[in-house]
Amino acid sequence: MARSEDLFAGSEDDDVAPAWPWARKRPTNTEKSTMNNKKRPRGPAPDPGVTVATLPRGPKEELRIVYKSFEGHPYTSLETWTKNAKGDWCPGKGTVSIRNSELADVKFRLEHIHDNLARPRPDGGK
Repeated sequence: MARSEDLFAGSEDDDVAPAWPWARKRPTNTEKSTMNNKKRPRGPAPDPGVTVATLPRGPKEELRIVYKSFEGHPYTSLETWTKNAKGDWCPGKGTVSIRNSELADVKFRLEHIHDNLARPRPDGGK
């Protein structure tokens, strides 16, 4: 059986790994930064899609209806965009994706809401 002195023999500068895994030298901050900054292969850029409509929601916000695809699956995206301090349009926090299989039902429900809002309510409410 090895003595503990034999397991930790050598100086801190030795490149030899100790017998105990928890006793190995920890990486320095420089070594950590180079480990984390390795170039990782990236996939293709996301599909920017085709903007079907842009609806203003004020001077600094708009709602965009965009037709996109992801991994070959088409969908419609409702996205809020805001104007930053430089005057550039940037994607906002609100995005809703609607699958093509859901479009007909969403259209029907939105038309139903629109039709009911256009008629005055019997109770006089808004």
